[in-house]
Amino acid sequence: MWAQGLLGLAGFLIFGMRYYYVALTDRRLIFMNASFWTSRPKGLAWSDSRDSVTIGDLQTDNKLWNWGKISSPTKQNLRMNFHAFWRPELKAMGDVLADRIVGPRLSPGAAGDPDSSAPPAPPPLPAAPPPPPPLEG
Repeated sequence: MWAQGLLGLAGFLIFGMRYYYVALTDRRLIFMNASFWTSRPKGLAWSDSRDSVTIGDLQTDNKLWNWGKISSPTKQNLRMNFHAFWRPELKAMGDVLADRIVGPRLSPGAAGDPDSSAPPAPPPLPAAPPPPPPLEG
């Protein structure tokens, strides 16, 4: 547990990593700062209009960490990492913002795609051969 805390502190200080809570409303995408020590929301970081946000390289089916790149007038090419615990919320957000996603979706079950856990559809049946001609006689 101490090692995890030290790695988190190193990422925070060296790489400038920050933690945010993300909320999506009918008009805005809102980012709330998270406290480094308690992980609780501590205030508004920024917000952008939904129409001004684009999402690129959305990855939603990794085993542990998923990500997407968010660009807006406030932040350009901000890579957001989401733990697998938040996968359902990330997919739901991707489905709501599907018209704002640019570029390829990097996994078969990415937002907007059919559920990858559903069983595959059976192959179509072959066309039936025509009936034989009637017998005379």
